[in-house]
Amino acid sequence: MNKDVNEIIALMKLYNSDNERRYMLIDQDCEDPDFKLIDLYKNKKFGVEVTDLYYSSTSARIKKLPDFIEKALEFGVSKKDKKNLQLIERYLKIDDKWVRIKPRLQHKPVTADEFVKLLIECIQKKEAKFENYDKNLDYVELIIVDKENHFKKSGVKDLRIIQENEILSSLILNSKFERIYFFTSVEGNDMLLLSGNYLEGPLAITPQEFDLNQKYLSHIFHEKDKD
Repeated sequence: MNKDVNEIIALMKLYNSDNERRYMLIDQDCEDPDFKLIDLYKNKKFGVEVTDLYYSSTSARIKKLPDFIEKALEFGVSKKDKKNLQLIERYLKIDDKWVRIKPRLQHKPVTADEFVKLLIECIQKKEAKFENYDKNLDYVELIIVDKENHFKKSGVKDLRIIQENEILSSLILNSKFERIYFFTSVEGNDMLLLSGNYLEGPLAITPQEFDLNQKYLSHIFHEKDKD
């Protein structure tokens, strides 16, 4: 994993508030997992695995390589990318005539159900790597960053699919990770979903706060069903 300064800053913002410096980064050059920190209050060393979630390797290349689409249109789409892309022909009306203009190449749409499957596969892959992590760590956490911002436009109603998917729920319930953080965007607002031991960690809440949170989500989903 290419760990740049922005990634490290974002990581430490999650683990330290403006008024509290409880967690200290002790190793950023490791791969077993990506980062190692220490909880200064409890004197516990723990690891953090960070991964980006894309629709496909094709989508990752589109976002990471600025000229990917231009080259694909000019030189053609490779076999491995063809199944993930769709070509949209475009026309512009000029003097009562439809004139063909440069086509648009984009990733094929991904449904909410398909996205949840990708999320499940992502967690499963990280679970499979767990045995390779440093055994001297007290626990390991997983951070998943939704690079697609899948729910940015679809909103809370589609987000409910994550909450209600039984396979995903079972996977998280039996996960080896102490906590799983899922960063995404919902209706234009950044959102962080936390699973696992919510009573401890940087975002610890009480059982009462957890119940209020669940009631709030239930209320939102119910209201969206009325729309």
